Formats: sequence, structure tokens, C-alpha cells
Amino acid sequence: MAEQGVAKGVSPSDLWSRRDWIWLLMVALNAAYFVLLALSGCAWQPGPFAFVDGCFSHGIDWNSFMAPLGLVVLCLLTPLTLVYWLLRVPQLGWRLLIYCWRSRLG
Repeated sequence: MAEQGVAKGVSPSDLWSRRDWIWLLMVALNAAYFVLLALSGCAWQPGPFAFVDGCFSHGIDWNSFMAPLGLVVLCLLTPLTLVYWLLRVPQLGWRLLIYCWRSRLG
């Protein structure tokens, strides 16, 4: 059905689905975790349950919530997001290429 939309001359912005926007939100959540980790001023610890081991800065025990969040982000969201976009980007590129080709040919 999406191929019919491209054939009819749909704009490139219509190639994005609602699912793509949800997965872009997942990318933003992944990025927000690492930005928050950087802003905490705590050193990265190489372990799944000790991301900011014993780090107290700004009166906050960062390990108390960064470790559970990191477990979800690093073990669930990041791999799923990477797999989705590794499969979706070539598909979007191909559809955009077909759209451009057909718009140039008339």
C-alpha cells in the first residue's frame, strides 16, 4: 500500500509512519539518558548494575536511579532501536530514491 502512495506522488514527508516517530522518541530517550549521565558529573563504570558506582553530586545519589534506568536503556531500548533503524533506514532511502526518480520522470 505504501508503494501505491509513492507511485501517486506523495511528498517525502509522508513516507514517515507513526511508528517511525515512536522509534525516534526511543532514540531521544537513549540520548537523554547519556546526557543526564554526563550532566551528573559521575564517572562511567563498565558494568550493567554499576553505571555511576557510589557517586553523590548535587546532593543526589545518582546510582540509585541511573543503574535501573541504564539497565532498561542499555539492555532493552538501545538494541531494539538500533535494529529498527538499521532495517528502516535502507527502506526509507529506497522509497525516497523511487519518489525522486518518479518525480523527475514525470
